[in-house]
Parts: sequence; structure tokens; C-alpha cells
Amino acid sequence: NDEGFLGDTDFSNYVKEQLVAADKDKDSKLNLAEFLDWYKGFVHHIEDIRERFEDEQRKKKEAKQTSVSGSPANPSQFTGDGVWEVQLKDLMVALEAAWAKKKTPILIDDSADDRESPDATPLELFLQYGNYTLLEMKKMVVEVNMQKVKELEEAMEEARKKLVIALKHGNTLCVLLANSVPPIKSKFSSDESLPLAIFDGNMVDAAPASSSRGWRM
Repeated sequence: NDEGFLGDTDFSNYVKEQLVAADKDKDSKLNLAEFLDWYKGFVHHIEDIRERFEDEQRKKKEAKQTSVSGSPANPSQFTGDGVWEVQLKDLMVALEAAWAKKKTPILIDDSADDRESPDATPLELFLQYGNYTLLEMKKMVVEVNMQKVKELEEAMEEARKKLVIALKHGNTLCVLLANSVPPIKSKFSSDESLPLAIFDGNMVDAAPASSSRGWRM
């Protein structure tokens, strides 16, 4: 089921591919020896899925606990313009305040500069396991402009799909910039894939209520 640890979109494809690979004599059926060899790999794959699922559930729980610990912020803390210093537990209050002002929030994770390991920061975990659809803009720019492994049209189509997912599921689209300043306005946006309107708080606020949450950035 989609909610459990077997909610793996590639699971059925894996089973089919491995059954074909296990059929050594290509007679479209498995004898006992072929089945036993296939079954060992199948059990290992199931356990691997279970471990990944349980690890993700643990991280979700930790991110949720981190985000709700402590006393909630008073919305009046976030009324001025400029830079707001926000604790993770107050992030949702600050985001709602920014959206109410028809602003597009830019989150600067100052804990990322101090970490000594490649592990995700609390903010990164919060975004990964919350109601957010993540678009890795820096990665997209690098693949198109530097590595030349993708055409601009291909990258923009992937961006369009991310936006559609956010709208479909009522998620907030989060554009990850890392330590870059991508040329979004001049190159990495278009009316057909990633319209600049999604960065305009007034345009987002004017969108139908059923879809405006997914347009929020």
C-alpha cells in the first residue's frame, strides 16, 4: 500500500525484471533452483525497502519534533520588512506572516555553514519531510550551464513537473538555491514551465484558493 514500506513505485518493475533475469533457460517459468536464487534477492530487496522506509519515518518524526518544540512565536514578531531571524519551531508562523504580506520568503540556513558533517541540517530535514516539493535550482543550472549534460528545455520540463506536483498535492514549492544566484529571470523561467508569476506574492494571492498553497514559494 502507498502508506506502508512497500509503497515503492519501482517495486513491480523490480519484480518483473528480476523474474526475467532469474529465468536462465528462457522458458518463461522458473524451476525450483531458479526460484530459490530469485527468492534470496527478493527477500534482500524487501528488507532494504523496509530499512529505508523506517529510516525515513524516523527522520520525519525527528523533523516534526524539532519544528514543534518550545513555545510558538507570536505572529506580531514578524510584521516588519527586511530580514527576520527565525527559530525552526517558529518557521511556519514566519512563513504565514510573509505570505500575508504578499512576500516570497527567502530562507537562509545559517546552520549549513557551521556543520562538520554532510548530514542534512534541521531545516533541510524539515523541508524534505514536510509538505514541500523541492526544486533543486542550483543542480539544474550546473547540469545545463557547466556540465552540459542537459538541454535547457529538458531541465525546464523537469521544473514544470515539480510545479505540477506541488499544485496537485497542495504542497509548497521550495526552490533550493544552495550557495548560488541562478539567472532565474533571464534564463530559468518561462510561461510554459516555471512562470515568474509564482514568485509574485500578489499573483499567488490572487490564485484560486484550491491551488494557491501549491504556488507559494
